[in-house]
Amino acid sequence: MPRKPKYEYSLHRPTGQAYVRVRGRIHYLGKYGTHESRVRHRNIVAAAMAQQEAADLMRPLSVGELCERFVLAMREEHGARSWWEERARAVAMLVCAKYAGLEATAFGPKALQDIQQTLLAEGRLTRYGINRSKQHIVALFKWAVSQELVPPSAWHALQAVRALRRGKGRDNPPRLPADSAAVDAVVAHLMANGNAGAALCIRFMRATGCRPGEAFAATAADFRLSDPLPTYTVREHKNTHRGMERVVPLNAAAVAAVRDALAARPLTHGPLFVNSAGHGWEKSVMLNIVKRACASLGIQHWTPYQLRHLAATEAVNRTGNEAAVAAMLGHAPDSTVVRRYSVNRLELAARAAQAVGA
Repeated sequence: MPRKPKYEYSLHRPTGQAYVRVRGRIHYLGKYGTHESRVRHRNIVAAAMAQQEAADLMRPLSVGELCERFVLAMREEHGARSWWEERARAVAMLVCAKYAGLEATAFGPKALQDIQQTLLAEGRLTRYGINRSKQHIVALFKWAVSQELVPPSAWHALQAVRALRRGKGRDNPPRLPADSAAVDAVVAHLMANGNAGAALCIRFMRATGCRPGEAFAATAADFRLSDPLPTYTVREHKNTHRGMERVVPLNAAAVAAVRDALAARPLTHGPLFVNSAGHGWEKSVMLNIVKRACASLGIQHWTPYQLRHLAATEAVNRTGNEAAVAAMLGHAPDSTVVRRYSVNRLELAARAAQAVGA
């Protein structure tokens, strides 16, 4: 985006007059410092700015300028260094690498497919990552339509580009749930070696299926242990911006972990699950603790997020109710993600079949 001219009020020393330079032309305003000269300055600048705005409206917006406005908008709406701003920057770099100077209205399905194929040829991203990048670019133009920067047809055209299908890119192996016996062994190892803070947090994630970030952010004030149904209300989660509430029901194992944590840290403010220094956990730190514990025990390494998979797998295969497990995990009612946790979907279908006509 071009910088706006300053149109400064300046002194012409040989004559003592005030002047302003507008697009290379000098306008003398009268004696420097007088009220009349400053009024003339404001009028000339206002006229010049109006002409500039009219010219900007006539000039086609480039992809680079569109991306810059998108990043600034995400920063203003969600804050600097937020996930939204970082994602906007990543999208801008991806699109501007080749198409920064292209008119925004000229960026169509062919350009999007070209970026798609470039990412595929580079091999850095998985098929899922490439498809997510494609979705983020489409979201950029959806925002542009909402700001009347491009016509709706620009966004609709990009939606016609198909995502990469299975076999067209590199896929990571499916993430498996953590082994229950291995989790119990790590918890016992941490307790025996003076790392009760990590052990309590792992116990809580194991019992609830919470995302690690949700467990790390929990405070004592977020729990309702005395209610008939004990719950944990997550203040900030991935669907907060959609207005969705995230309330986690607590079973006996989760309540026990919370009570043990409260006994060790009876504070109503700050994270409930903390390290030995009294600070909240970070994902990388917890991951390294689990890695070291597994190495010491000589067992297969697992990650904290696999605790969520373990809880979901147990719940869906013991209850046979995918909708109930989706609610437990905080997924939308129509989410299909929970299906990946079903070990035997034929058995679930058989249970449903037995209920037909009963």
